[in-house]
Amino acid sequence: MSKIIKCRAVTFSFLLGQYDIDCLVASCSSNKYAFINHDNDLEEFGEFKKPHIHFFFKVSTPRTLDWFSEYLDIPKNQLQAVKSERAILRYLCHLDNDDKVRYNPSSVMSNFDYQKAILDKDKIDYSSLYDDYLKVGECLTVSQFVEK
Repeated sequence: MSKIIKCRAVTFSFLLGQYDIDCLVASCSSNKYAFINHDNDLEEFGEFKKPHIHFFFKVSTPRTLDWFSEYLDIPKNQLQAVKSERAILRYLCHLDNDDKVRYNPSSVMSNFDYQKAILDKDKIDYSSLYDDYLKVGECLTVSQFVEK
């Protein structure tokens, strides 16, 4: 029996025109979302990659990847659980990768203060994280949780 993974946020990318961005935004508007069009990324030998969208979506309670897939109407194999919200938000503009084309943070479309989010330190809510472990059936003592 495989372990059910739950997360609060997912990220995925898709070719421009593959999905209706307006429908995605409408379905995500009551939660936290951000996206950017990467239209200047380069292949290994200097040719432009096809324009594509990077999308971030976060809900308030842990959900399975199956739930995100059904809710967003995106195949599960295209979804990646987010471990660090700040890291994924910074990745949208390639802020920490000098080998990639940098995008201006003002190009990111979001329903929250993206500029502030990429500058803030990761704020881990350990109480919520511990609750998440308990919700997926992983019983840990506090000391086991701290070690993890």
